[in-house]
Amino acid sequence: MYGHEKSLINAKSEMGLVYLSCQKQPAKISAKPTKLN
Repeated sequence: MYGHEKSLINAKSEMGLVYLSCQKQPAKISAKPTKLN
């Protein structure tokens, strides 16, 4: 249970980082679309 919750938190953090980097450098997203998965 704890491991699952922790992985969810990590996933949300990564999404947040990707979202922030998206706003700063939107060009890098199209360069690395696999990062979303």
